[in-house]
Amino acid sequence: MARLLYSLLLTLLLPLILMRLFIKGSSDNRYRRNIGDRLGKVTRDLGKIDVWIHAVSVGEVNAATPLVTAFQTKRPRCRILITTTTPTGLDQVTVRLGDRVVHCYLPFDHPFFIARFLRTISPRLLIIMERELWPNIIHGCYKRSIPVVIANARLSQRSCHRYACVSPLMRPTLTIVSALAAQTEADRSRLMTLGAHPDRILTTGNIKYDVTVPTKTMDTARSMRQDWGCHRLIIVAGSTHEGEEAVLLDILGPLREHYPGLLLILAPRHPERFDAVFRLVRDRGFNTHRHGDGYTVVPLSAEVHLRDSMGELPLLYAAADVAIVGGSLLEIKGIGGHNLLEPCAVATPVLFGRYIPDFLEIGHNIVKHEAGVQVHDPKELSDALKKLLNDEALRNRMGVNGLQVIKENRGATQRTLELCMPLIESDLLVKEHKHASSQR
Repeated sequence: MARLLYSLLLTLLLPLILMRLFIKGSSDNRYRRNIGDRLGKVTRDLGKIDVWIHAVSVGEVNAATPLVTAFQTKRPRCRILITTTTPTGLDQVTVRLGDRVVHCYLPFDHPFFIARFLRTISPRLLIIMERELWPNIIHGCYKRSIPVVIANARLSQRSCHRYACVSPLMRPTLTIVSALAAQTEADRSRLMTLGAHPDRILTTGNIKYDVTVPTKTMDTARSMRQDWGCHRLIIVAGSTHEGEEAVLLDILGPLREHYPGLLLILAPRHPERFDAVFRLVRDRGFNTHRHGDGYTVVPLSAEVHLRDSMGELPLLYAAADVAIVGGSLLEIKGIGGHNLLEPCAVATPVLFGRYIPDFLEIGHNIVKHEAGVQVHDPKELSDALKKLLNDEALRNRMGVNGLQVIKENRGATQRTLELCMPLIESDLLVKEHKHASSQR
């Protein structure tokens, strides 16, 4: 009954949802492209799909990348579809995975659209990254004996409370999920509170620790650093959101009095903000340099460099003396921080704010192992930057510590793969699961 009411509400809200999509398309016309995908009508030939992975946006695509590699290493002919809900997610799929996968946008979670979509792609397995619990998608797969795995599952206390408010909808949804790979024991406990069966939840760790940085990226970062100036200090602020750039610019002016050649590189999270950020920096009176794809020589006179391209954060962090991860400095609705491990993977000390509900465990590990510093206000951020910029030995030590944090926590991808492979390779297990669910 709860799912029926949910579907009815979606039907009533559909005109508003489509209107919102077209409004967003006024600033980024990619929201209006392939609108059929959102309605479950994929006009492109995606071919036979073995594994469907849903990764809502950039962070989830990054988390899915090691899993895609693991599947294709195990089964080279495995054909993988990745769905996202945002154009930035699509950009990240293109950058990280190229033609190794096919892509389309996720349909709205309406029974009619989902049924049409599943008839088109007929996957053997659905993997949902992190915490996207869509009742009609999961139920539609269950009706067709398509196993569903929630991979790298995370559930903050805040999200748990929200889902608990719609328990009549969430509990039956979690009951029919084939398996859940939780990041931590706390995530496992919260998922069980919402109705997930204890026997189907395995604590696998966080796939984000399995990040690998290609040698080519490190080589390019060294060349980039030489072209930008080996002796100047560089701060990279990645995945920044509205309001955070202003905080950083307030700090930059006084810092440059102590470090005249200091360069701040800004990499905003969303492409539609590139022009606004450029205007902000210019209006603040900073000598500003802007560039898109690839890299170029940044003049020594530049005080701020705006990186208006996607998928380059590992490269930028590798070329930096200090990294600041955005989405954490201010409390921003719907944002729980961004990936704190990317700077660690390239041995760069990382600074981040207190608003990281989605990365609490990672943030704790980074601070505990002295690979980075959590700051609580602009003054603490400024003080931490001064300390790091003054001490090259400290920066190097924290960089080494970051690599160690990643090394000690690897393995989640392999454990998740071991959870998924039996589901895709044995129809018997799927039938047994469906029979067991019907007996409860």
